[in-house]
Amino acid sequence: MKNLLITIIIVALFAGAFIFFGKKSETTVVYKNNKDLKPINIIPNKMLDPQCKMYIETPKHSAEVIMQDHKTYFFDDIGCMILWLKESATKMKHYDYVYSEDTNRWIKAEDACYKIGIRTPMHYGFGAFEKKDDKCIPYEEVKLKMYRGETLANPTIRKKYLGK
Repeated sequence: MKNLLITIIIVALFAGAFIFFGKKSETTVVYKNNKDLKPINIIPNKMLDPQCKMYIETPKHSAEVIMQDHKTYFFDDIGCMILWLKESATKMKHYDYVYSEDTNRWIKAEDACYKIGIRTPMHYGFGAFEKKDDKCIPYEEVKLKMYRGETLANPTIRKKYLGK
C-alpha cells in the first residue's frame, strides 16, 4: 500500500511538472517550409529560440537563420544565433538575418553594423543597425566577441560599456 501511494505521488508530480513547464500551444522552433528563403515575421510568444530555449517576445533584437533546405530557425538575441551556428557547425548554405534597431526591418546579418551596449534578452548586448556610423563594428567582429565571451553578460565588459 505504501509503495502504491509513493508511485501515485511521483506520477502526480511528473504530470504537474509537465503541465506547468509544458510548451505553449503552437510553439514553433523551426519553420520547415520557407521556400522563398526570406525572413518570417515573428509571432510573439509562439516562437522558441533553439539556443537558449526562451520564447521570443518581440522582433526587436531577434535574428533568423534560413537554411538552404527551407528551414528557418528563430532567435531572441543575435548572440544566440551566433552561438547556435557555431555549435551546429553546419556546412549547409544558410542566410543570417537580424532585426534592425533603427529601421525596424529584417536585414542580412553581414550587411548590418553592430553596437555593443544595447539591452538584449540574453544580455549579450549587441544591437544591429542598418545605418552605419563610427561606433559600429562588423558582423565578423561581433562573432569573435561572442566566441571570446566579450559581451555584456561578462561583468568586466559590462562595466566598460555601461559603467555598471
